[in-house]
Amino acid sequence: MNANELQIQGCSFQELAISYAPALSVGSAVNRLSRWIRESEGLVDDLTLVGWGPRSKQFTPMQVRIIIAYLGEP
Repeated sequence: MNANELQIQGCSFQELAISYAPALSVGSAVNRLSRWIRESEGLVDDLTLVGWGPRSKQFTPMQVRIIIAYLGEP
């Protein structure tokens, strides 16, 4: 299934992090997703353009689409 076929919804940072790393603890999954976002060239810039900030706790559907475009599906 690709990103165009997914029913993409907004979610919390923790929910998205867990979907990318279900075998990790919540804290470790959040740290990993945070690192991936910071290290993915252009991702922070694109997220910032649609209202995301480093301390944001929620992702909008648009922000989730951007993350999937950079990191792939969870």
